Amino acid sequence: FMFTPLEKRARCLESRLLEMNEVLMEECGIREEETEEEEAVEEVGLESKVGENRGEKMATWAPVGVPKQNTVTCIGRICNEAHEGKINSTSLLLEGSRQHSSGSRIHLDPTLIPSYSLFPGQIVAVEGINSSGRTLQASRLIEGAAPSLDTSLASELMEFQHGSIKGMNGMPLSIVAMSGPYTTKDNLEYDPLVDAILKISEDKPDVVIMCGPFVDVRQPLVQDERGAIILNEDGEKETATFQQVFAKKVAGILQELYEANTDIKTQFVLVPSVDDAISDSVYPQPP
Repeated sequence: FMFTPLEKRARCLESRLLEMNEVLMEECGIREEETEEEEAVEEVGLESKVGENRGEKMATWAPVGVPKQNTVTCIGRICNEAHEGKINSTSLLLEGSRQHSSGSRIHLDPTLIPSYSLFPGQIVAVEGINSSGRTLQASRLIEGAAPSLDTSLASELMEFQHGSIKGMNGMPLSIVAMSGPYTTKDNLEYDPLVDAILKISEDKPDVVIMCGPFVDVRQPLVQDERGAIILNEDGEKETATFQQVFAKKVAGILQELYEANTDIKTQFVLVPSVDDAISDSVYPQPP
């Protein structure tokens, strides 16, 4: 985690920029070039339906860094020219995609825009004039596009809320959250976790969120360099790896719950902690 190669990061950034380029062009009605039909509509003074979702029609699209004497619309990522300090109007850069603009960066001059809110990494559509190919004099700014809302059919919602087989059967959603460590200081028998699982088997909540640590590095019996010290079936002490402790004590207890209650539908979500001996010590932790 957090050791992604630069090449992979660059591909992800490029993919995101190309995706947002298409979304902004569709959302704002940005065209790649003027067609004869659209030019004729403008001559007779009729309003174009292109870009009606964003109000006035925006200028045609152009790659970032290509000199144009007329007004164009460029789509790119906001960057900060200064390596230190906060972004400001004098350090704004607009970075184009590698596919369309060869990754060109040009200065962005927002002095003609009454108000705006920008941050490094933000993908925007900027309308303006770039006569020199080095500075885009912005006259209009579209600060991204909101994603479409997820929709569900009324029949699907009714089945989920009131269905007796895969639905909630008209009952409210029940969620239980608990946090580790799940052991006492003098042993690794996980008695507190066993008590919690017994209560869960009685109440049968829909979701249980278990936050770590599951194998706590602060536990005295875990701090041994050779591994954790646990009791075997004969009551004798033996050394086990941290993964073996988790598999036997935590995963094993959850498995016994499902085997003893075949009709239980509870879903468990395990969230590791920075104090977990079985997880990478990075933040944020992946679920």
